[in-house]
Amino acid sequence: RCPLDLRVYIAESTWQEQFNTTCSEIKRIYEDSIEPVEKRYQYELFKPTYFSDTLKPNKPLVLFLGPFSAGKSTFINYLLGHDCLWTGPQPTTDKFTIIMHGTEESKISGRILTSNPELPFRRLAEFGNQFLETLEGIQVPADFLKNISLIDTPGVLESAREVHSRAYDYMKVTRWFIERADLVLVLFDLSKLDAGMELRSMFQQFKGHESKLRMV
Repeated sequence: RCPLDLRVYIAESTWQEQFNTTCSEIKRIYEDSIEPVEKRYQYELFKPTYFSDTLKPNKPLVLFLGPFSAGKSTFINYLLGHDCLWTGPQPTTDKFTIIMHGTEESKISGRILTSNPELPFRRLAEFGNQFLETLEGIQVPADFLKNISLIDTPGVLESAREVHSRAYDYMKVTRWFIERADLVLVLFDLSKLDAGMELRSMFQQFKGHESKLRMV
């Protein structure tokens, strides 16, 4: 390494160590002093659904939304430098796919994702078994994912008939991910700008989280 590269490497390592130490200390304070009070007074009955997840030192999440065939999966493949998601001119993504770093490429079922206490997705199990069938994780050995996780989503539907064909509440699930995402990219194909019922409903889910939204 040249001296400049070494200084950058040391700075990044020091920052990561400080970040991990701070998160661990916050988690310890919460578990020792706050969580017992929550349990005693049954705080879980009325707390925001995203509160406990924010106390864990999770990687930033980037959520991708938009109509079918708008380029969400293609864009993710480009970022990773690897074709880990199917792409094509016809709709190809019918799942919520969480792309994370791993030592080798592998898939994780929705039930395993929501049962892992080390991941911030356990509360997704509340949306039912039919939703879990549409949830999956993919681990990819890409350096880009060491500090971030990506979420690909099913395309927004245009007709009311298609919307009613979903076996789970797409809007509630979308709202759940928006609440936890650090950045939300909504992709459009300029040749297909139809604004159907579900697209309008999707934008309503950003209430209170408008600052996260970026349109591509």
